[in-house]
Amino acid sequence: MYDIRSLGHRRQRSGGHAELRIAIYEATLLHPHPNLALLRACRQIAMEAQPTLYQRPFTFASQATLFAFLARSRSVNLKRVRTLTLRLTDIDLSALLLDGTRQTRTSVWRLYQEQLERLDQALASLPSVAELTVTPPRASRSQLLRGLYLSFLALIPRRYPHLKRLVVDDEEELLESVPGLRGLEDVCFGVASGEQRDAPRRRRDSVTSLPQDGVKHS
Repeated sequence: MYDIRSLGHRRQRSGGHAELRIAIYEATLLHPHPNLALLRACRQIAMEAQPTLYQRPFTFASQATLFAFLARSRSVNLKRVRTLTLRLTDIDLSALLLDGTRQTRTSVWRLYQEQLERLDQALASLPSVAELTVTPPRASRSQLLRGLYLSFLALIPRRYPHLKRLVVDDEEELLESVPGLRGLEDVCFGVASGEQRDAPRRRRDSVTSLPQDGVKHS
């Protein structure tokens, strides 16, 4: 699974135990199937491995799980996150059912606005993201949810003007609603379908409008 011999060669070249430990952390934690049991070996390893751990791609099934991750992570580690995948979901409106004193229409709008502000703060907390994948909320007739989704996409070029790659699980016609995405270096679209996703398609003008040596290939 992991080539320990190559790690030994790296140690010989570097001449230090710390470099060997970092090589082991990279081999185990950045592997497609990471061995996270390493983090439970001892407190020292858990602390030393954190910088490497936060270099792994992160996937969040909802913004709620993203918010929870941000709340328990140190800002110095959040700055190491480079690859992020987020599925947007509808917000929890159950609080409105428990409070009959509010003006429901105004309160619902406020909840969506507060959610958008939290998403903006989340992007600000992850300043080093270079590759971002966004999956839209599942089919819904809610105009407020659609507005949350489009407004979030509009935040991306403002927070990440130098983003290397954005993948959106949606139709390319989305650019008509969020024209600011055209300013990003590389935008791909792919339509989600059940558990399968079509191969992402680059925006038609994203590659041809850039010098060939400025195109980043993943």
